[in-house]
Amino acid sequence: MEPERGGVPVEHLLLARWVFPVSRPPIRDGALAVRAGAIVGVGRAGELLAAHPGTPRLDLDHAALLPGLVNCHTHLELSGPPLAPPEDCFARWLIAVIGRRQRKPRPRPAPGGSSPAARRRSARSAARGRA
Repeated sequence: MEPERGGVPVEHLLLARWVFPVSRPPIRDGALAVRAGAIVGVGRAGELLAAHPGTPRLDLDHAALLPGLVNCHTHLELSGPPLAPPEDCFARWLIAVIGRRQRKPRPRPAPGGSSPAARRRSARSAARGRA
């Protein structure tokens, strides 16, 4: 559990059946202390409630609180011309897909800027409010 910084109080506590911190084992009946939109404390609910009496809390009951996750998977079979799916050995198919990707020429950015494809992706992201 992290102490308050500079006397600024914790704004609210989130309580849950399970809290899954990044750097230590899961905490049953855990809580998060939040200040200015940032997590400033993680620990057992009883400890955080005692450390911050009277702080508004949101009890999420049987929920699990997880860190934000990044979806970094890829679909190798969709990243170029179709390569027949594996009939006998997935490993051989995967090696063939990776080999084809390594031999595929990569587009070079335009002089003084990014590639046309990158500019299109950026424009689509901006249009969706994700820039």
